[in-house]
Amino acid sequence: MAPKGDTCRLVATVKEKEDVQLTVLHQDKGFIYFPLSKKNEQPKDIEEYITSIQSEIESGAYQIKLVNMTAEEAYC
Repeated sequence: MAPKGDTCRLVATVKEKEDVQLTVLHQDKGFIYFPLSKKNEQPKDIEEYITSIQSEIESGAYQIKLVNMTAEEAYC
């Protein structure tokens, strides 16, 4: 799991084509979803946090594998 920032924490990353989709949990805004390429469009605290761990994000350190609901049997 990614290190905690002052106001947020990266929950997951998923590589999609040429970009990385991020899921961030923010203490005031809840879950925020955005591509790494739009990091600069986020609130300043989130932008600074993502910038501080961007090299690890790009290396795939926090990547998760999503469940394909059509290809696998889901248990709920």
